[in-house]
Amino acid sequence: MLSICIPTYNQPQLLERCLTSISVQTYRNFEIIITDDSNTDDVKHVVGQWLGSLPITYEKHVSPKGSPANWNAALGRAKGDLIYLLHQDDWLSTTNSLQQMVSALDKWPDARFVYCHYYAKAAYDAQAYRISTAGLSVEEINAKPTLLLFSNEIGPPSNVIFRKGNEQYDESFKWLVDIDFYIRLLKTGDGLLLPEHLVTIGVHDEQITNACLEDKDIQLRENIMLLHKVGDTALRDIRVYDFFWRLLRNTGVRKAGDLNRLIPQSAIPAAVLRMMQSQSGIRASYLQVGVISKIAMLYNYWRFRMA
Repeated sequence: MLSICIPTYNQPQLLERCLTSISVQTYRNFEIIITDDSNTDDVKHVVGQWLGSLPITYEKHVSPKGSPANWNAALGRAKGDLIYLLHQDDWLSTTNSLQQMVSALDKWPDARFVYCHYYAKAAYDAQAYRISTAGLSVEEINAKPTLLLFSNEIGPPSNVIFRKGNEQYDESFKWLVDIDFYIRLLKTGDGLLLPEHLVTIGVHDEQITNACLEDKDIQLRENIMLLHKVGDTALRDIRVYDFFWRLLRNTGVRKAGDLNRLIPQSAIPAAVLRMMQSQSGIRASYLQVGVISKIAMLYNYWRFRMA
């Protein structure tokens, strides 16, 4: 059985669209778990309208748990062998989206999860846009999961169905919570990519993603936290090293004290400290010149690999 976990927070019209896309699926062996952080009963009313036609378990939180604790609340109630964390603002693009993803996992029993290409659709756009993986192949990701540090080629959680295990989302993350989760999944099995566009990701102003994109402190803190968690050996790939070099340069971090307000000293990898020390020796205006920054990065990467 597939457990479709839908964490909600207000916006009942988005949940209605999501549930409608589930109701027309050719694959029917599923349960739906809705955990509700809303401060009104609007979501509850939408759920009530679907109880007669969809197998829904509903839980309203007295106090909002927030993201991703609300995600984990839904996962904790799942009874299925397969788990699908489908956000309420996203929906299934075709009537056989679930069938294709579940069938792929049936065909490839060694795969830990399946993901696909997807659409992105904003309310103000007349059409949805195709999003396809580009920079990394599935083979590269399976062999070296930490490549996801510089490029999320798997996509948002609504793009993934995974086999049930003991994993939960790390609630210390907000921005990179999905990347951290994928890296941990990939330690226990491969990901399987389907070439079809099976899911549509709704884009709107109230998403947590938009807030994080505007907050350099969150991006800086969580990227360095995740690097600390996976180990700085991830930096041995020059693409990951270059990503962190540019992250420090673009956020203007010049010394450890600039990071200590965000991250404990013990959680800052030594390689990141060395990057900052090197960048602090270059005039900031020069560091913004692409060729100078690239040469400095290559020199420091060479020193890192030789250490």
